[in-house]
Amino acid sequence: MSKPNNSQLADIVSYMAESMTVPQVVSHYDKSNVFSTIEQRVGIYANGRPIYKRTWTGLSVSVNPQVSTWVLFSDIVVPNASLIDAVFLMNSQMIVTPQEVWIRPATGVLETLYWPENRTIDTVMLWYTKTTDSAVDYTISSTDDYSTSETLIGRWFDGNDLFQRTYSFTMPSTQGNHDIVTLPTGSNVKDMQGGCLWNTNCFIPLSYVSEIGNQNFFCFMFVNEGKINIGVHDADLLSKPAWITVKYTKA
Repeated sequence: MSKPNNSQLADIVSYMAESMTVPQVVSHYDKSNVFSTIEQRVGIYANGRPIYKRTWTGLSVSVNPQVSTWVLFSDIVVPNASLIDAVFLMNSQMIVTPQEVWIRPATGVLETLYWPENRTIDTVMLWYTKTTDSAVDYTISSTDDYSTSETLIGRWFDGNDLFQRTYSFTMPSTQGNHDIVTLPTGSNVKDMQGGCLWNTNCFIPLSYVSEIGNQNFFCFMFVNEGKINIGVHDADLLSKPAWITVKYTKA
């Protein structure tokens, strides 16, 4: 078979270009600029606590200027929240603002007071912190922070926050498979590594295989139903101090 000439090659390239489906390019947006109906973690407040943002749509809440009437947004419940900012929309396009807005501590329900005139609110956007969150030390913001507390270290490629936490424990006293760590609810593990001190001068990784003579010695880790399980098949590792560092996102 003879090779195609330049004219034939040009025709082939032209045909391929017309036949190919070019996928749309989706830009990667900063979460602080995304108004999602799912709670998003978007920053850090002055007290060190994470800032969350969430949007509620499809509401139909009538408000009025009566001074003594609290308006309850019963569809908006954010437990343990401390409000930072709020935006209210009428017809999804006009911003209207009450004089007072708060989230009632006992119920977590959003309430407002002193509206300028009668309105029907269909969209609400809130920024808030949570009293259950601890302040985060952001002077260390890399994977070198092996804290036993949850630490935000970056962002996974799907845009979700990436967390890291180290668990310190004692290896099981018997060989076999053992649940060692219960992970936070909704965790999606992306990576983990661990080690064990066989003695003060010998570090052994928690995933290894060793063959001595006709015997195999090994240890492995895996995640199952929200727990980290260790398979220990080496008597030298039993009851020794150990640790596991886990990187994960949250559902």
